[in-house]
Amino acid sequence: MSTSIGKRIPTHTLQWLQTVPLIALVERFHAVCPVTPVIAQRGGVLRGQFQAQGITRSAPAMLIAATAIEHQFVLSTCNVHDFTGCGVQVVNPFEAC
Repeated sequence: MSTSIGKRIPTHTLQWLQTVPLIALVERFHAVCPVTPVIAQRGGVLRGQFQAQGITRSAPAMLIAATAIEHQFVLSTCNVHDFTGCGVQVVNPFEAC
């Protein structure tokens, strides 16, 4: 199986993934952060600031950025452009270090 970036997923990884329910993976390896009123406000402010500059940013992207800022997270995404200028540290996990 190939991913969208063209890298092959090892057979043993695919076999393991087939034995574990997806929700169990999410619960084990990821935290789900609620969108609090503070985060919603910050996301709206970010989106408004971009809009005032004539730059369109999606509400979901700005909520993600606001969540990362609020929790002092480093955001890992291949959509680096969506978060440029948001004040959040972004890394692309698919680029070489």
